[in-house]
Amino acid sequence: MPTAWAVTVEGELGTLGGIEDGVGSGQVKLTDPDEAARFIKLTGVDALALAIGTSHGAYKFKAAPVLAIDIVSAVRSKAPGTPLVMPW
Repeated sequence: MPTAWAVTVEGELGTLGGIEDGVGSGQVKLTDPDEAARFIKLTGVDALALAIGTSHGAYKFKAAPVLAIDIVSAVRSKAPGTPLVMPW
């Protein structure tokens, strides 16, 4: 039996638009920076995926995406040192 496992854990807060594997929703909920800081502290995740207006899979919306870059800055200031992941 192994004495230790090396596992990296990524969390994700918010929802993304788009379609992936034939499943999708037009609903988008951007990451709340205060909620992100609490989540990181409580769970100890190694990295956090942010919902800033990007989408998974094929982008099927009529309007052009608008990225909420201010969320990235806010999360970085509230949880410094935590790697942030943003899907394209």
